[in-house]
Amino acid sequence: PTVASESLVCISTMGACGRCCSCVKWIFIALITVLGFFAVPLTRDPLMIEMHMRSDNTQPFVTGFSMRTVATLLVCGPAFATGGKTGWMTCVKDTIIEDSVRLYGWDAGFSLCLHETEPLSLGLMGFGHAAYKQISYNTKMGRTPNKLSKLDVMSGVMSPGMDKLLVNIATGDPEWVKRRTLIIDSFPALLENPPITTEIVVPANVAPAAYASERAIQDFVGLNLFKQLFGADVTAELDCMNQYDALIKTAFGAGSGSAIKATGGLEKLETCRQALYARVEHTDAAKKMMSSARELGYDGKTRLIDFIWIVMFAGYGGSGDLTIGTFNTVRSNPEKMLNLYKQDPDAFLLESARLNPPVAGQNPSVLPENLTMRAVDGTLRTFPAGTWAGLMTSGANKDPSLFPDAHEFKPDRMNLDRILTFNAELRDIRKCRNTAGFPSCEAAPRPCPGTWLALRTVKAAIAFFMDGVEKSLGKTGEL
Repeated sequence: PTVASESLVCISTMGACGRCCSCVKWIFIALITVLGFFAVPLTRDPLMIEMHMRSDNTQPFVTGFSMRTVATLLVCGPAFATGGKTGWMTCVKDTIIEDSVRLYGWDAGFSLCLHETEPLSLGLMGFGHAAYKQISYNTKMGRTPNKLSKLDVMSGVMSPGMDKLLVNIATGDPEWVKRRTLIIDSFPALLENPPITTEIVVPANVAPAAYASERAIQDFVGLNLFKQLFGADVTAELDCMNQYDALIKTAFGAGSGSAIKATGGLEKLETCRQALYARVEHTDAAKKMMSSARELGYDGKTRLIDFIWIVMFAGYGGSGDLTIGTFNTVRSNPEKMLNLYKQDPDAFLLESARLNPPVAGQNPSVLPENLTMRAVDGTLRTFPAGTWAGLMTSGANKDPSLFPDAHEFKPDRMNLDRILTFNAELRDIRKCRNTAGFPSCEAAPRPCPGTWLALRTVKAAIAFFMDGVEKSLGKTGEL
């Protein structure tokens, strides 16, 4: 029933308590929606200041946070029309960061955040560059036991035998070190300069002119990720990979696999993972990983499927979104972007990675000791050990202390090696022989394992589809 029809029924049946309660619920939802769309943007600063001033009491904060969230989702609606779900999420993240800056300022770098604990709790969010590093570079930080951002990974989204994801294991934990090292040592494609160069492949029926097609971009990225990692051709699995990405993002947004369970989504995720496993299990890279895993006391198949889980979420989903975000930007001014790309393709890629990070941030850490931040009223507030602390890559990459005119696309920036898109500055990751992280390299304790693979794959995708941009402008043969 619609809000209007429920309201009419309520007026005519005031004696029926159950029906009226249902009606009140719908009226309340309608009022909150209207308030979020019209009133909240007009009174944003007073509302946010009040909710953050009352943050000692969780309920007022939750109420204000919910209202502001409704407003953000609605205000970012037009971004979906121009940039699809990737453009919409970019708008949402940028709005959250803008709110944080207005309240706390870039110098502070931390804001209050509502975390998906049981029950909900207030914690920290690092949005400034220095604040991000303060958390992500601290090897003593704990990790949330079963959350990938807000997604409960124990809600059916993992394969049988998988106990937890790498993101749920603390950096200093020997188990984390063992699993990370296993991955890095098994796949040379994760190195900045692999010993063997893998030829880039183009999916069937994908042409450079399809640069506005999210599916075409995802197919290109997915095919080449698995080609580089395993030497395998996953053309037959591209359909299920595309469906997988949509399903896992739905579960991610809802916070639980139950959001896709009724439609058979959990079974579809598992079927696709098993299909990918069957496709790669006989490759040299897969056999090496499973053999090494067994020597470490693991089940080889489980560790390989765990790696496929990571590749699908952060590689296929994340690198695909980075490429899609890049061409959303390109389509806003094709000729200008084409010229910038030609001047320096590598810098163009890094500037796009700054503005379109593949993931929102690092999975929440758990403070190992007290941390003090400045509240909105200027007083100091101390959060005890055990408090959750999230991080926003989009904020760190737009910190004006490092990136002036942060919202502008400027590939000629001289410090693009300081972006935190891959959970550590690129200049720090380059100090390490690989992306295994701590303890083998303390300069970049917890970088994205697929940093170099992602950059190579996205660079190839940009080069391929930029040819279509050039031809659409009538400038052939110049790339």
